[in-house]
Amino acid sequence: MGKRKRFVLLGLAGLLALASCGSESNDEVIRESLEDAALQKAGYVIPDTKYGQETDNFINSTAKLNDFSGRLTESILDNYANADTENVAISPLSIYMALAMTQAITTGDTKSEILEALDMTDDEVSGYTRSVYNYSNNTKYNDDNELVLKELLTNSIWLDNNLDYKSQALGKLANYYGANSYSVDFDGNNKNANKIIRQYVKDNTEDLIDKDFGLGKETAFALINTLYFKDAWHLDLTTLEESKYTYLFTNSDGSQTNEKLLLANYIGGLAVDKDTYRSFFTSTEGNYRISFVVPKEGYDINDIFTADTISYVSSKEFRNEAYSSSIGDHVYNYTRCVFPEFEASFSTTINEAIKALGIESAFKNVNDFTPITDRAACVGDIYHATSFEAKKDGMEGAASTVIGASTTAYGDVWTNAYYDFVVNKSFGFAVVDKNDVPVFTGIVNNI
Repeated sequence: MGKRKRFVLLGLAGLLALASCGSESNDEVIRESLEDAALQKAGYVIPDTKYGQETDNFINSTAKLNDFSGRLTESILDNYANADTENVAISPLSIYMALAMTQAITTGDTKSEILEALDMTDDEVSGYTRSVYNYSNNTKYNDDNELVLKELLTNSIWLDNNLDYKSQALGKLANYYGANSYSVDFDGNNKNANKIIRQYVKDNTEDLIDKDFGLGKETAFALINTLYFKDAWHLDLTTLEESKYTYLFTNSDGSQTNEKLLLANYIGGLAVDKDTYRSFFTSTEGNYRISFVVPKEGYDINDIFTADTISYVSSKEFRNEAYSSSIGDHVYNYTRCVFPEFEASFSTTINEAIKALGIESAFKNVNDFTPITDRAACVGDIYHATSFEAKKDGMEGAASTVIGASTTAYGDVWTNAYYDFVVNKSFGFAVVDKNDVPVFTGIVNNI
């Protein structure tokens, strides 16, 4: 009796690889091998008009994804040994895409647990994912033909040459999830298969994720999502100014450094003040919004960066609460974020964090993947890799996930009031796109 196959989910933004349970070649040569490996190109993703960006369905699904983002981020940080010392970035959108593709080709408890964790139905995941996918591939140039914004999101499935797969599943992934299909020889030429996948991921993340995922010879298939975005603060590409003087920044270990901070644009509104933290945001030209979460005196980032906080600062409600303070008693309030340049990343397995969300059967139920193959299969490892930075010229990030197989009255005199929201201690952050979809979340312990 042959070995049972298991799979791994990779989320580069996300990679899922199905495997049995139980200096490289020139880039262009590898890319030629990639073209040779292509089975089916996704082409046009069928839209679901019920989930247009302004519909109640889309808004409600985004709220559910923000809730999942909070629980997911908290779970990953709780299970990551270096979360107290490193600057960590997580991509909830990448992991969502990988899980969305997974549930599309599963049945039984595995499908039910993923949908329950997302708090969505099968039809809701399909409709919502199509809407997000269709607007997440975009570029914007200014009048001087300079690139201002680039968004790139891809999905794909990679099958072992010897896997007896069901073409209907490939069609579903192509039509509803934009997933291209590829065939590689995981078993007979494992090194080359991993090289091709590495190059694919690298090309679709602008070289930010360059990782050998080490998919084993037993791999039956892999689902891969890649995510990349780069956005400038201003249309004319002018950079943010630095503060004239230095600020004392307190790292999570209590050490302090003198740093010049970036001065964002003033935005109408005031920082949102909660019992244990304060938060405000700034936005890019492409309407990506980064919210900073700063602990109050007596609290640290681990005390306050909880699932509820993460979900809230990513939400439309948070943005509206900040804006609602823009008009006071005969005064217009404006606030700007004063924050440090920073980088954050992540690269490790997240099995235990995913299991903590109630998704367990995927790792053990070998009969739940019959929509894609009759071969016994289960999840091996789930990997997640990210790279994120906020600099004076804008924000840039990439991600990978591997499941291994945002009128006034006339006559009175009004004044303007300006405030600085200073980020001068270890902080949490959340980045959402123009529709409040959570793209990155994380913590910055050190500068």
